[in-house]
Amino acid sequence: MWYVNRYRPWYPLLLLALLLPLEPARGEARILLRAEARVSGHQIRLGDIADLEGSHPGTDALSAVVLGLSPSGDIDRFITAADVRRALVKSSVPDGPAIPIQGADRVRVRALTVPLNPEWIADSIRLALARDFPAPKFQLRTLKVTVPGRVLVPASGTAFQPDFEHQHGKPDNMLTIGLFREGKKYRSIPVRVEMKWEGRAPVARRDLPAGSLLQDQDIEWNRQEHEGFPLDLALDPKPLAGMKLRLPVAAGELIRNSALLPEQLIAKGDLVEVTVRGKGFHVQTTALADQPGVSGQKIRLIQAGTKKNMIGRVVGRQKVEILL
Repeated sequence: MWYVNRYRPWYPLLLLALLLPLEPARGEARILLRAEARVSGHQIRLGDIADLEGSHPGTDALSAVVLGLSPSGDIDRFITAADVRRALVKSSVPDGPAIPIQGADRVRVRALTVPLNPEWIADSIRLALARDFPAPKFQLRTLKVTVPGRVLVPASGTAFQPDFEHQHGKPDNMLTIGLFREGKKYRSIPVRVEMKWEGRAPVARRDLPAGSLLQDQDIEWNRQEHEGFPLDLALDPKPLAGMKLRLPVAAGELIRNSALLPEQLIAKGDLVEVTVRGKGFHVQTTALADQPGVSGQKIRLIQAGTKKNMIGRVVGRQKVEILL
């Protein structure tokens, strides 16, 4: 009775110790293979397909053990426990080959990429056209996108941005599409775009030789159906009058932007808006233009206040961009 009374205060602590789950002792690690796993990148690593339990001095190295190449698109790969054991034997992980492997007998590994769907790109082009060429000036009739070859993209979170800037005057209907992931561009791909649209476009009323200064009476605005990108056509009549032709235009032909001399968007001495862009940030400031500039041209700038010299690219009227 004395023995029982002496140890009675310890009963609750002993009972609590029995009920708590036992933590693995340091160094007692085990590998639990999952039934399925999805991976990105070019290689399958152990941390992609298994849960690492317990504690091991080389846990990071264990997780990084390479098991093989990632699957491509909709073709799956299977990794067995024997595959993992062989990889551990070849690895330099301390005591790696002795770590127990439990869980599924084999892991079905799928890629986090899918074949690029042309309709996804078509949707992004429709949105871009609706933004840049609003109705009723422009009405899209048909749009077909063809992707040359097989292109794999992440299954979700991929953004498509058409790059129309370099398509002016090109007859091949090829368009560059930028692929973005988490706000960062990681790839560009060329696609073929066939489209028809209806809108008012400028037509020459008479033969206009190179060097002609356009007047309102030289231009007739006809509404008709057109093929190809509208990006080499001015759909607004205001900018054309007073512009100069660098190429001749025959009577009845469309007056395209590529036939015009570039419009000067910035004059020397203009106060311009400067956007400085870097990785993950952008800031805006003002500066004085030290030389005139047209769209896409790099010009010298003098920062207001500090008088510091800068170089920026003209992106709009009184607007310049600097990329760091």
